[in-house]
Amino acid sequence: MRVLIIGAGDVGRRLARTLTKSGNEVVVIDRDKRACDIVASETDALVLNREATDLNVYEEIEANKFDIVLALTNRDEVNLFVCMVAKNYGVPRIISLVEDEKIAEFMSGLGVEKPLCKPKLVANTLSSIIEGGRRMVEIFEAEKGDFKIVVVEIGEHIVGKALGELSIPLRTKIVSVFNGEEFIEPDPDYTLKYGDMIIALVHVDDVRKLEEVLR
Repeated sequence: MRVLIIGAGDVGRRLARTLTKSGNEVVVIDRDKRACDIVASETDALVLNREATDLNVYEEIEANKFDIVLALTNRDEVNLFVCMVAKNYGVPRIISLVEDEKIAEFMSGLGVEKPLCKPKLVANTLSSIIEGGRRMVEIFEAEKGDFKIVVVEIGEHIVGKALGELSIPLRTKIVSVFNGEEFIEPDPDYTLKYGDMIIALVHVDDVRKLEEVLR
């Protein structure tokens, strides 16, 4: 599968790493040279230090030959621009992160498959856990259904343990820890506290195993 990722931030970098390991052909574009250098050092992706709003770059990489485009920058206007370009090139699948709910609605009208409104996504997910009494919520199923992004409220038996001490399944990547107020980088030395929630990318076959470890 040919994948174009616009945005080499934390989400784009982690996704590029996962997709290249799975054998996909990945191209990453970002205007930040340092971010590009990090992705290039961690993955086999083709990384271009270019402006996502430069139409010439889409001609150069033959955007019409990609199977999916992911707009993952931290600027809604850029992500919207990328979605419109991808649509114009006939890319069959377009996924975008977005902050503004109105822009997300507009993207849906353009035919964007998954305009993921980050504030709404996070709020709805955490609400499901806190108010609904659910201890684990699946919030996104990745391409081909091989992976899911899940949120798990940790059990009391692992409070006080470091993340690195947990027997996390091999095909699982801890994305972040949410303590009810802020998102925390998943450092192996981070000590888990009561009420922490773990956000993780996990293979579908390991979802139950992860829940057993964390719950």
